[in-house]
This record gives sequence, C-alpha cells and structure tokens, in this order.
Amino acid sequence: PISSSFIKCLVEKNDFDLAETLLGRSYYLKGIVVTGKKLGSKLGFPTANIKLDANYVLPEEGVYDTEIIVGGVLYRAATSLGVNATLGENTVKIEAHIIDFNKEIYGHKIKIRFIEKLRDMVKFENLEELKTQVIKDVMDVKKRLNVEW
Repeated sequence: PISSSFIKCLVEKNDFDLAETLLGRSYYLKGIVVTGKKLGSKLGFPTANIKLDANYVLPEEGVYDTEIIVGGVLYRAATSLGVNATLGENTVKIEAHIIDFNKEIYGHKIKIRFIEKLRDMVKFENLEELKTQVIKDVMDVKKRLNVEW
C-alpha cells in the first residue's frame, strides 16, 4: 500500500510525476487570489498572490513552472514559492506570473499544479537584478510551451 506520508514526502522533494502517478490524479494547491504589494506589476510582471485555503504539503522553496486554473481555464505560469529575501520579507508566499494573462482576478479561486522546479530562491542585490531573473524565468516557461518571447 502507498501511504499518505510517502506521497507527502514526494511532493516535498519535488517528485511531482511519481506523486501524481501514485495518487492517480494531479496534485493541486487551492486558494484565493489576494492583493499584494503590486511589485510584480511595477516590474512588468504582475503576479497572482495566492492565499491557500488549507494546510497543504508544499514543495521546497523555489521558482517553478506551473499550471494554473482560474475561471475554469488552464494557463501556464512562473510561480515563486518562498520568502522574498530581496525585499527583506520573512513570510512564505506563493506568487504566480500567469503567462500571457491580463485579467483582474482578485478574490477568484485558483488551483496550482507544480510541474518542475526552475531554480532556488535567491536574494538579489537590487530590484533590477530581480527583474532580470524574472524575465529569464518567464522565458524558461515560455520555451517549455514553444512560445516565442
């Protein structure tokens, strides 16, 4: 038998494929889009800040290629999970930049499926370095979709 503890361990170690195979379904986190500091928008990459609706098992901190379902429609996103050390924060957040998406979704329910980790969380020296990395993260997700930047 497959235990829930084993599935949780797989998610925590970013082994999403095996976790989903053993679950027989995708592993999603669910939450509500809440207002953030709007820094992503100022940098040219608006994010959906997600407040989870339950105590989910989370993968390790990092930036991920993810699938997002909002309003019943599936999108891809570059999603940050962790502490934003560049801004001196110490609270774990989930922030998703949904690719080619420009709708107001505050208060909407959202589901996130983690596909693959792109990189670890990094403390950048300034916002310009952060913006440069976010551009790389978004380009990485778009390449995986075979969409030109």
